[in-house]
Amino acid sequence: MLPDKITKNFKEISNFFVENFDNSASAIFSVLDMQKLSDKSLCFSTNYNAKYSQTVKFILILLMPFFRIRNVLNYCKSIFYSKIDCGKDTLYRFKKDNSINFRKINFHIAKKLRNCIDDGTDNNSKLPECLIIDDTDLEKTGYHFELLGKIFSHVTHSYILGYKLLSLIYNDGKSIFGLDFSLHGEPSKKGDYGMTKAQKKNQHYKKDRKNTERVAEYKKSKPECAMKMLKRAFKHGFKAQYVLADSWFCSIELIRFVIKTLKINFLGMAKHGNTKYFLQGM
Repeated sequence: MLPDKITKNFKEISNFFVENFDNSASAIFSVLDMQKLSDKSLCFSTNYNAKYSQTVKFILILLMPFFRIRNVLNYCKSIFYSKIDCGKDTLYRFKKDNSINFRKINFHIAKKLRNCIDDGTDNNSKLPECLIIDDTDLEKTGYHFELLGKIFSHVTHSYILGYKLLSLIYNDGKSIFGLDFSLHGEPSKKGDYGMTKAQKKNQHYKKDRKNTERVAEYKKSKPECAMKMLKRAFKHGFKAQYVLADSWFCSIELIRFVIKTLKINFLGMAKHGNTKYFLQGM
């Protein structure tokens, strides 16, 4: 967790995407074209009668934040819509499709990007690879978000409305790839996530998402989900020499999993306190 929260946008990057739309869009699409993304490679079900493929819809949603497009409704009012006039209902259906394995898609794209970088790198100068585990606050201002609750922020040292975002990052010494993430709540002593009955009643709720993987993760502990993330990363070929984490994740269960199951090193800060640690029996 960072000691302070930086919320300012990088102006030069923001200007590049918004003020030079044609150039920035062309640059992004050229990179994506190198990846040879298709419905088959991303494991999408192909609808031959559709005007746009599932891959095009996915790329549209992926690019929205770069051009300050906050949601699908804003997309329909943006310059993007004049280039690719994909209907808002089509994008809404795509976003709500629970059958799409976005984790698998993310790993697929990350692997392709890593391979492109490795092709132009001298193998003799290869740096150590590591997997980084960290969590951060996702603060919200409304009470109607699904599964919303109060979390303790280590930045402000107070309780705020939002979610805890757990992330797994891959770093090869030159580049950083976001591999995986999960959203978590903090149940509190009463198990009500700091919300009143009236607030919980007014929250957005969908029955078809009740038994999904994301909802199950929300109620699980972060170290437990971190171990599953690391396992998935190794399964998809992101094998590192060590795992890096801050003191919050420095627990016996996670360290044992990294050293004995993954058979790599764990680098973390020991928690402050009177705990005594033994190394090789000493």
